[in-house]
Amino acid sequence: IIKISLIDLTSIPSKYDDSFDLLIALDVLEHIEEDYQAISQIYRILKPNGIAIFTVGVPVRERWISAPSSP
Repeated sequence: IIKISLIDLTSIPSKYDDSFDLLIALDVLEHIEEDYQAISQIYRILKPNGIAIFTVGVPVRERWISAPSSP
């Protein structure tokens, strides 16, 4: 059974505690001001040995600006 839920990641209801085997958040965390709170909430709702998969998008322009210069 696959359960899909849409919730506020910074304020997840306690009814979801230890509920998920897998949580996938693709290109989401960079849009959340309280990202550490969201991650804490995500790990609270995972079952023991549950897996969370995150990706964080970085605009191409920012990658070039922060990249070290070549010798």
